[in-house]
Amino acid sequence: MSASVRPAHGGPIVFVIQADPKKNMVSAQDWGDLVLLLDDYDEPTLFNIPQITKKIFDRLIWMKSSDYLLLTGSPIAMAIAAAAAARLTLGNFNVLKWDNQERRYWEAQVNFHNLPEE
Repeated sequence: MSASVRPAHGGPIVFVIQADPKKNMVSAQDWGDLVLLLDDYDEPTLFNIPQITKKIFDRLIWMKSSDYLLLTGSPIAMAIAAAAAARLTLGNFNVLKWDNQERRYWEAQVNFHNLPEE
């Protein structure tokens, strides 16, 4: 997994929020190239949220609405990454969620432009 810029081929990227050594993320490669947002030692705490936010935002800077966030890791990191993705894609991005029963990832689209009327 890389933590650098967009791959040269320009295909979709799966932004892995935090690697989990207990989970095999190989099947997420079916959705795109894996790019790690946080390093192993990056654990969000009350004291480093600004630094974690900057690191996530800097690594997501090239995110397109056709890319994916892999929802794994700290809930704080997932919230920061989703907020950054919404800002960078103008409210339209994809997430991948692991299904324990099916043993695979499922895609979900987040789109703030198609909210139901009340």
